[in-house]
Amino acid sequence: LFEALRLYRDNFRPSEHLDKPHAMVGLPVMAAESDAMAHYLATTAQQKFLNLIRGKPTQSQPPVEQLDWSPVEQAQVSQFLGAAIIGGPETVKAELEEFQARTGADELMINSDFYNHADRLRSYEIVAERRLYYVYIYVYIAFRSHVGRRLHQLLAYFQGDCRGARDLRH
Repeated sequence: LFEALRLYRDNFRPSEHLDKPHAMVGLPVMAAESDAMAHYLATTAQQKFLNLIRGKPTQSQPPVEQLDWSPVEQAQVSQFLGAAIIGGPETVKAELEEFQARTGADELMINSDFYNHADRLRSYEIVAERRLYYVYIYVYIAFRSHVGRRLHQLLAYFQGDCRGARDLRH
């Protein structure tokens, strides 16, 4: 990631559409009421990658207290989720700010992979409540209409309206 950002910035040429480099970086963010709850809920994403490694792709599975995996599998899953930010409100805030500072990204696009739609929505609410420096809430899967409406409301909270994606920082 860092090498790609460096190459992009070093080789950027201004155009009529963009006068300077503009980087959008995506990463998984799983926020919950506490660090422990966030790590528990993150086992859904961990199971998904674990099953891919094992050659058994599956849909999202409910979170579990403990995963049955070898040290090699654990390392492979950790590599897939290497940039993931998982934690309670203060942990997520600190780690997102640190990630943005390290990358110099102009926009952060977050993806929250949870089994339960309410947990996913709460994760986005935690990020929104902290008025973190991110631009887009990227919806990785299709949402049921009530969740989609609530995400629309969260975007409106930041933007003042929802006419399109634009910088949400204030």
